[in-house]
Amino acid sequence: MTVQTVFRHVSASDALESAIRARAEQLEPLDHILGCRVVVDRPHRQHRQGNAIQVRVELSRRGEDIVASVEGQTGVEAAIDNAFDIARRRLEDLTDSHRARTRHQTPT
Repeated sequence: MTVQTVFRHVSASDALESAIRARAEQLEPLDHILGCRVVVDRPHRQHRQGNAIQVRVELSRRGEDIVASVEGQTGVEAAIDNAFDIARRRLEDLTDSHRARTRHQTPT
């Protein structure tokens, strides 16, 4: 699986990139993921409480893609973890629904 990481208005670091890679690799056994794109952004908007971080995780797989995003977090690591947790749940839900559909199909 290829993992592409994009940092916008956030300082990139080896630690963040390796954390993102590790989280992406944890998802790979769940399904046949072809690629993962992660965008870590600090939008230029005024916030009442600090500079919010936005993280978007896009998983490419055969058939349909999965997108999970988190906005409003103040810590980069927490935002990355939350976005990957959401992506994992969506991937598990999608995989479960495909299995259930396959199990309940009647042969014709």
